[in-house]
Amino acid sequence: MIELETAMEAFVHSFAFSRAIIRPCEARRIGVFWCVRDVESTRKDVRTDEWTVPAGSNPTEIAQAVESTTKQRSHRLCVAGSDTDELAAMKRMLTGAGYRFLRSEPIMAIETLAATSAHPRHEVIRVQSAAQVAELNAAARSRQILPAHLSDNPPSVRAYYSVQGGIVAGFVRCVTRHPAATYVAGVETFVPFRRTGVATDLMNAMLADDCKLGVRYSVLMASRVGEKLYSSLGFALLGYLQVYTPLSKSIKV
Repeated sequence: MIELETAMEAFVHSFAFSRAIIRPCEARRIGVFWCVRDVESTRKDVRTDEWTVPAGSNPTEIAQAVESTTKQRSHRLCVAGSDTDELAAMKRMLTGAGYRFLRSEPIMAIETLAATSAHPRHEVIRVQSAAQVAELNAAARSRQILPAHLSDNPPSVRAYYSVQGGIVAGFVRCVTRHPAATYVAGVETFVPFRRTGVATDLMNAMLADDCKLGVRYSVLMASRVGEKLYSSLGFALLGYLQVYTPLSKSIKV
């Protein structure tokens, strides 16, 4: 199975790529830490810097890295780890240093060759034309993919959606910015079509193409509800991503 560190690299680069669809963004490595941030700009609506650090990191070193890089920007901190005791210790240290714990997300992965799929109950369309890009983005009410991405070879982003009765029922998008793994950047089934197998069919179509394209692993962050779906598809738990936000710009160390 893929190592947690490699999975997190796939996540960080894919997250930066997804953010860059809206506005230029970069993934910067500082030691063992990663920072996803908007490229330097004079815009007043600059987005929050997103930091990812391994569990067991020294809070003082985290604070120094954030201070030297983020400066006056707001930030959010994500801690990735597989040892629950180590994650619990990080939680105590960070909340004591001025962070508020927001949530914990399962980090999951599958080796695409091991993925199995039943006969789909719903038609799944892979986005391959400008018209399909427009249809998906309109249904999602956000830019999931751009027409320019369709010419990327190999594809940097792939999107799939299902249509029922002339209405988009759901979609999935994956981003490939790491040689070993693709990252599932979003799965959604719209309310009228939930619990009908749409998400399963979308994921199976995406995983089948991962395998055809030679992508060995697929990685994702799951909600507690989504974890059940992904487990049924063969995804295994790698660890957890704890998400924190600072209570103020001044963090105690």
